[in-house]
Amino acid sequence: MQSRSGAWKEALQTWTCPTPPRNSDGTCDPCGRLSDGNWYHMHCRGNSRGWGESGDGTLNGLITNSHITSEKVDGPVPKEECVLSHLREFDYGGREGLGRLSGPLPRWLGECFPMLEEMDLSCNKLTGTLPEYLAKMPLLTEVKVQENQLIGTIPEAFGRMKRGARRFQVEHNHMHGRIPDSFKNPTTLAAIAELHLAGNDFEGTLDMFAGSHLTTVTVHENPKLCGMVPHSVRYAKGYNPAGTNLGKPC
Repeated sequence: MQSRSGAWKEALQTWTCPTPPRNSDGTCDPCGRLSDGNWYHMHCRGNSRGWGESGDGTLNGLITNSHITSEKVDGPVPKEECVLSHLREFDYGGREGLGRLSGPLPRWLGECFPMLEEMDLSCNKLTGTLPEYLAKMPLLTEVKVQENQLIGTIPEAFGRMKRGARRFQVEHNHMHGRIPDSFKNPTTLAAIAELHLAGNDFEGTLDMFAGSHLTTVTVHENPKLCGMVPHSVRYAKGYNPAGTNLGKPC
């Protein structure tokens, strides 16, 4: 990260070696012996309990979570973290309007992080399309890319993710098209809990989510969405049909 901007240097100022001897099993031990570790924004949470932020607390020396939010880090998504092959959570969500990451969603995310369960790049300045390769990552269940500048459609593959999309958040981008019918497959219907589509230009019905167990939904400000609304969508927290034609014939 040495060639990055001053914002990176400020955010990562604890990423240095040697690490404090009293909390280290070696001269350079980001994990340490305590749950918080030695490097701020890095976490070593042991074995997964099914989702990105989870962990059983086993101290095995493996970095499992990279969580850099509310910082002004900028430039492309950082490939420097590609060495962290045991990551389950890759979180660079730009909270509080501070996100500055730009450029497309890079292909190396799928190649570097085979154990990834949660990807959060929300609230940045990312461009391009939502790449299909993300949906083919074998353990990924949470895709959070809301509040960027993404264009294009949702690839069919996101409705056929191996473990199902637990959280699918693409609201407030510049995306368009129909929601893929592939979202009606049993694995996805059983898994999906949060669906955020608001503030795009999606069209057609939401019939594919009938039979799901959604807890949270946002669909407003999609004027081309139309048709009858499944109960699983209508009664989920956050449902608001303002700026759509949901409930009206297509």
